[in-house]
Amino acid sequence: MDFRLLGPLEVRGPEGPVSIRGRHHPKILALLLDAANQTVPVDKLVEALWEGDPPVTGTRQAQNIAAGLRRQLGPAGARLERVGLGYRLAVRAEELDLLRCKRLEALARDHLAAGRLEPASQALTEALREWRGPSLAGMSGRRLDTVGHRLDEYRLRLLEARIDVDLRLGRRDMLVAELRRLVADHPRHERFTAQLMVVLYRCGRTPEALRAFAELGERLAEELGVEPGAEVRDLHTAILRGELRPGPAPAPAAPETRPVVPVMLPPDNPVFSGRLAPLQALHALLGEPAPGLATVTGTGGVGKTTLAVRWALEVAERFPDGQLYLNLRGFDPHSEPMAPAEGLRLLLAALGVPPQRTHTDPGTLLSLYRSLIADRAVLVVLDNARDAEQVRPLLPGGPRTFTVVTSRNRLSGLVAAQGARPVPLDLLTPGEATGLLEARLGKQRIADEPEAVDRIVESSGGLPLALAVVAARAATRADFSLAAVAAQLDGGLDGFEGEEPATDVRSVLSWSYRALSPAAARMFRLLGLHPGADFSAPAAAGLAAVSHREARRLLRELAAAHLLAEGAPGRFTFHDLLRDYAGELAAEHEDDAARREAVRRLLDHYLCTFNLAADLASPSRDPLPMPPEHPDAVPERFDDHVEGVRWVKAELSNLLAAANLAARTGFDAHVWPLVWPTTYFSPRVGGRPGGVETLELALAVATRNGDTTGRVQVHRLLHWHFLYIGRLGEADRHLARALDLCDETGVRALRPRIHRSFGILRGRQGRFADALDHSRRGLRIFREIGHPNGEAAMLNAIGWYQLQLGRTDEAFEHCRRSLERCEALDDWSGQGIALDSLASVQHVRGRHGEAVAMFHRAIDRFERAYDHPNQADSLERLTEVHRSTGDLSAARDVWLRRIGVLEYFDPHGAAEARGRLREFA
Repeated sequence: MDFRLLGPLEVRGPEGPVSIRGRHHPKILALLLDAANQTVPVDKLVEALWEGDPPVTGTRQAQNIAAGLRRQLGPAGARLERVGLGYRLAVRAEELDLLRCKRLEALARDHLAAGRLEPASQALTEALREWRGPSLAGMSGRRLDTVGHRLDEYRLRLLEARIDVDLRLGRRDMLVAELRRLVADHPRHERFTAQLMVVLYRCGRTPEALRAFAELGERLAEELGVEPGAEVRDLHTAILRGELRPGPAPAPAAPETRPVVPVMLPPDNPVFSGRLAPLQALHALLGEPAPGLATVTGTGGVGKTTLAVRWALEVAERFPDGQLYLNLRGFDPHSEPMAPAEGLRLLLAALGVPPQRTHTDPGTLLSLYRSLIADRAVLVVLDNARDAEQVRPLLPGGPRTFTVVTSRNRLSGLVAAQGARPVPLDLLTPGEATGLLEARLGKQRIADEPEAVDRIVESSGGLPLALAVVAARAATRADFSLAAVAAQLDGGLDGFEGEEPATDVRSVLSWSYRALSPAAARMFRLLGLHPGADFSAPAAAGLAAVSHREARRLLRELAAAHLLAEGAPGRFTFHDLLRDYAGELAAEHEDDAARREAVRRLLDHYLCTFNLAADLASPSRDPLPMPPEHPDAVPERFDDHVEGVRWVKAELSNLLAAANLAARTGFDAHVWPLVWPTTYFSPRVGGRPGGVETLELALAVATRNGDTTGRVQVHRLLHWHFLYIGRLGEADRHLARALDLCDETGVRALRPRIHRSFGILRGRQGRFADALDHSRRGLRIFREIGHPNGEAAMLNAIGWYQLQLGRTDEAFEHCRRSLERCEALDDWSGQGIALDSLASVQHVRGRHGEAVAMFHRAIDRFERAYDHPNQADSLERLTEVHRSTGDLSAARDVWLRRIGVLEYFDPHGAAEARGRLREFA
């Protein structure tokens, strides 16, 4: 087969071209080829096919499309595999133009390292011949456009490298025409201009080299309002001084394994208007030397975030190593400002660092963060900062980084101590405000009622948020005159006055709020009680005691009125001022009993939904004790365990926020059950354990209420927390306290679980005899109380620790009995664990064929259970079996599959695994 991405999408088989028919089939093929030999999650395919607005049956349709693509590929369709909740297309390097290109690039690097310039130039030239035109030409869509742009940028990097080699070979005259053409085709690509300047200078054409620099400066100033970068400016200075070396250019460095490149910037505002002066001020700062730090400050709702994001998107291409974004929640009335340590963990996660490496002191986190981007061109946007002290620990400090901070405070400390360049953002001028209304409502409507427009601009005080809300109302009611709109802005709303008229946004918000239907207005008020950063329609349904369908309708009404934002498909969030307003409305219009009932419904929604999800995803677990469920809690239902796991992954932060809300509002029985999934379940879905502060709060609540079961369970959660981050002494202390509480109070049902945990802990400590003893004690109690799932788990644990002690026959028998019980219980994850243990025994015995077969069965069970961490572990052990038999080809195939699994829950681990592929050459 011959697959081609570098141009129009093409497929050729042994008998000629293969036609890929259908509206969606070519798109899925292109995405799978771009990620050849890696697993692409089906939700990513759904997002790409329907541009973020999929039908209810989107997942099923995507699966049907993949099946149709498999048929169209003929015999090669067998390579399109279903892997967990995704698809992988197996392609050999010689079958895909992109892989052929990368292989030739690697060959060129090898030649360069050995000083073989001519073969390096030939290899890069052959790589560039793989392009037949713009990548994925003729295909459209946001995701495909991104892929095509990335591939075409890759081509430009190869061109740069080939031209550098040809410069070293002295091929000057032949390069002049090519570089002039490239500069004409890519007028803002500074590297081509720099190469043209070098070759002209070395041809003795210094005036032309200087003119090339001047033309670049004119283009950048006219189109972007910036000057050329430091590299080109330094080259220009060297030419003027006659300091440019006449010899060959240095060899381009061979790139290492690419680090994670975060792209976190929010979407742009499509009707951005005005703000030319602050935009130009920010652009100008890129040409200045260190510190690479700017502050955008102004009153709430003045458009700081909008400006910062617009500018960041405009300059993103100048930061190819990534763009980081963080909302520091500096003025969020329902959440504490983000602690610097939390911010560092989020930034490190975006850079691909796994959660287990970020549970350390803030100083170490800062060192890791700054080391990771020390030499990288990274843009950092720190939004909504409280003060300078919150920001300082998050500043990267690298010479190629730039940071912009937004805040309602002046941040004068950053200006004084860190040399930040301030960019104050004032209210819109009347002209800018009119331009914003014109952009939203059209020139004709603005021209028809100039006096009404003036009244709206005056009443809105030049505040962009207020103008946006008014414009949204006017746009959705085209039958209203602008004079009527302006008249509604004159009254205001008692109790919502600002410190000065220019910042009194409540008059505008109250008018928009009064235009809502009664049901949507009630929904808006109650959403002010939600503790999380975002929420889903089912959570809103539970909060307001309406059906899921009705909740979606009301949320759409609120979003249309610009009182909510749909940050991701199906998930909604507030602007901070709107959240303030909704909370104040709830306090004013809902009595204490109504607010308390709403909070109770919300807590029950999260707790009940988690139990339903966990019952599907982990059927062998012990159920959590449930407070009496509110009849209107409206829990979410799931078709299968996969949907349940996805829900837990999406809602982990909300579950933690709900636990804190329960503690603040006196719903003590909800606290530790809501904390449970944030510690116990999060590693399975790629999250990090819940904060130790919340766990300690849950322990205090349980202690205050004499809840012995709660105290035992929270000590177990604290044990898991510390075990996960490698602090085994503290894990041991909490587990011992949990066991003491069981002995003191006679709570017998939890004792075997604690012994099981002690076994895992002792195993981590290398104390296998003690681990075996705890496992036997746990088995004995599970049998006494009649707990078949627990008995099955402990049989396998006994077998595993016997294996570690060299008792292979006893180990095999215990693990076999565990497998029999798990099969009788339909416990897929338990079956996978037992099969993995049995395979490990056979590997130690030297029965490699049986070990391979059992590992494959284990991997299949973990895939059915959606248990990615255990699946990745089994794949690693299977790789070692193949390596031990010398079958490196099979080992590589298994390792590639492991990389695909790791991508789901541990991107950093996937990157590390990818870096080890050379071991299988």
